[in-house]
Amino acid sequence: MLTRMLFKVTLLLSSLCFAPVVIAAFSTYSADWPDDAAVVDEKITTLAPPPTTVDSVVAQALGQEAEAEVIAQRETENDRLYVKFGLNRSLIEIRHIRNKSYLPLANYPTNSYSIKKNEVSWECGLGTRVNNTRFEAEYLHHRKLNYNPAPVFIGRAETLTSEVVNRALLVNAYWDFNNVVYFKPYVGVLTGVVWNKTRSSMRGGVGTGTARTNANYGLAWGLTLGARMPFWSKWSAYFAYRYTAQSKMLWKDSTQILKLEGQYLFTGFCLGLNYIL
Repeated sequence: MLTRMLFKVTLLLSSLCFAPVVIAAFSTYSADWPDDAAVVDEKITTLAPPPTTVDSVVAQALGQEAEAEVIAQRETENDRLYVKFGLNRSLIEIRHIRNKSYLPLANYPTNSYSIKKNEVSWECGLGTRVNNTRFEAEYLHHRKLNYNPAPVFIGRAETLTSEVVNRALLVNAYWDFNNVVYFKPYVGVLTGVVWNKTRSSMRGGVGTGTARTNANYGLAWGLTLGARMPFWSKWSAYFAYRYTAQSKMLWKDSTQILKLEGQYLFTGFCLGLNYIL
């Protein structure tokens, strides 16, 4: 009798202690329990905040601090001069070579209408930056090319030996995109004055074999797309693709009869360094 009495008391106390906890747990999610009890696990997952550890917070703070320190150590370019030097690996082309000669060579088509050659050229410049825009004065130097068609004209016996020289002084404007910390893309327009020179001699037919030098000035223009990567405090490297049209080339020889005309241009990639003064 006493044992039954103790068992009933224990059962009553247990129900009084644990029933409110169970009811409260399900009532947190819905008053319709147990109809939606199957989605309890899903709701717990949805309502639980993402885990955050002290190590992750500290790592993020240290990363931001290190990034800010790197930026702070760089010399500012605004209202400062910088110098640059770079190398170009370019496809140099003289195209649309046309016959502008006088009689008896006037009416013959040229045997070769273009020159194409891969060359390495170099560039140097001086620039400054105002807000997101950079302005540069640039000198561009190309190696000498040879144009030696034999024969010069279809149906004629004349052969030509010539040397082509190209130099340019450009004024460039670049727009920098500064939304990337370590990698700064840019686009630019190029314009300026170009100096083209040829030294030509023609042999056979009406040719005398005596060389003549001819130089002319013209306008150059171009476009470029590239990116810079700062390193150290005053240095940055740049890599770009550029297209530049550099006016006309003229060939003349000592006979005063020969005259050829063509368009000089180059496309290619350049790699170089900038240094803030």
